Amino acid sequence: MKSKSLQAELDEYKEVLGVDLYTRLCRRINGNIVQEKRQSDSVLAVQDGVLPYVKGSLVEIPQNMLDNWDWYQDQLQTWHLLEHPYLWSFDGLVEFEGKRYLRGERLQGTPLSLYSTAFKASEAIVFLEQSLSYLEFLHHSGMMIGGMCPERIFWSEKVQFLDIGSQYLLALHNHMPGMPLNLEWEYQPPEVFMTAQVSASADIYALGLITWEAILGKRFHKGDSLGEMMQWHQHFYPKKLHGDKLNIPEALSSLLEGLCNKNIEYRTTISEALAIITDLKREYVRDQPAPATILASKVCMEVQHATLEMVRIPSGSYIRGGADPDGFVDSDDLPAHSVTLRSSFLISTTPVTQELYEVVVGQNPSKYKKGSRPVETISWYDACLFCNLLSMRQGLQPHYRIPSGDAPQIEAIADSSGFRLPTEAEWEYAARAGRDAKYAGGDDLDVLGHYEVNRRYFGPIAVCSYQPNDWGIYDMSGNVLEWCWDGYDEYPDKPVVDPDGSSDEDYKIVRGGSWNRGQAEARIRKRKWMHAASDVDYLGFRIVRTV
Repeated sequence: MKSKSLQAELDEYKEVLGVDLYTRLCRRINGNIVQEKRQSDSVLAVQDGVLPYVKGSLVEIPQNMLDNWDWYQDQLQTWHLLEHPYLWSFDGLVEFEGKRYLRGERLQGTPLSLYSTAFKASEAIVFLEQSLSYLEFLHHSGMMIGGMCPERIFWSEKVQFLDIGSQYLLALHNHMPGMPLNLEWEYQPPEVFMTAQVSASADIYALGLITWEAILGKRFHKGDSLGEMMQWHQHFYPKKLHGDKLNIPEALSSLLEGLCNKNIEYRTTISEALAIITDLKREYVRDQPAPATILASKVCMEVQHATLEMVRIPSGSYIRGGADPDGFVDSDDLPAHSVTLRSSFLISTTPVTQELYEVVVGQNPSKYKKGSRPVETISWYDACLFCNLLSMRQGLQPHYRIPSGDAPQIEAIADSSGFRLPTEAEWEYAARAGRDAKYAGGDDLDVLGHYEVNRRYFGPIAVCSYQPNDWGIYDMSGNVLEWCWDGYDEYPDKPVVDPDGSSDEDYKIVRGGSWNRGQAEARIRKRKWMHAASDVDYLGFRIVRTV
């Protein structure tokens, strides 16, 4: 894997950028690196730049790896081929100011060694679940970390490991008979001090101890010498996490004590721990983010004289379908099943208005015309075309490949940054906003949406006329039905991850109820489908973007 100078990459764009912008960008990149270096000795998180190669993070390659460069390149090849949601991935090497860095996806959050807030119980449970999932994957791949430390674990609602065990393998590679292994000793279990033999169980012990410290909000001083650390792990580490004083569930405290058991024979295994965590999550973990987190993430963009407001929805899981809180259920709502969305996304806080549609497309097909009302009389094809036109107007890659013709076979472009229709799973996740309610925002539709019973006149009304849901999203129950990307299909009878919908069906999912329909149509769980060419006066859409 060849490295390339970051400065050289930047220089290639000098002519395009112009001298002033080039100079400012260089200063910005250098400033961010200096700032991040103060926070961490090994990680540089370059903030969003205007060029693709500075969007992401640079992770400094340790000197001992550079000293064994031929050997380490094989390790990098192994790392590069591994794929797991909680392992940081990189796509190249760069050189900067005489040092080498791995360049990859943006690291979110902070190294645990610098994390300033003690974990709450729910946070510790999620952290453990994700970390154990990664360890299980690594161990099943015939690998282990063998020297875990908080400096190489990033956390912010999602864990990211910067470690596949290279430091441990390098210690074995360079080991001289009769000499102690050059390991990361701070989090090694007692048996490693006694035998110098590291097993996968050492990772479990280290994870338990690191989580223990995160809950307490402090790092135990284990000594400075190898002998002092051995004494600490054998005799002096805390025997019990006092859950009652820290508001930690007894089951979580017991789990950590099991992970940190000094006797390897009685140490809790990964499968045992994950089973306990499943029970803990049901009682202590809220799958969806808190409303305040969502409301603080709103972004607005001006499109000529129109405004588009979107809100960032973090990744998460929920139970899709099933019965309403009052027990009502349609056959199409079944079976209830778990849905996990691994990527966050932006969703418009209102349906696309007539004002915005006319600015982008140049015409307003609506029957009930007024700029602040949702655009209606829109087919699924019209909605996809709007997304592409808005993307191009905002300098983004269009999300859809749209052939010519009256009813083209539209295809989604993978990894596009452009605007698009929500999937049915995204739509319901955003509508629920972390609540198990009948409608988007609660159980009283009269204060939440414009529908057949409370309408004052025919046709939709101005967006935002009723209360939003807990995430600040309006009109998801009532006003106009909304197109989703998915073709209609029956629900699966097993958990799904990132369902993207079938685009081959002629009949597409519509959601949310409308001004000329009753309460049953406005239910969050209610599924409807219409032909993609339908363009009736109670049918509109809202848009999303993957971030």
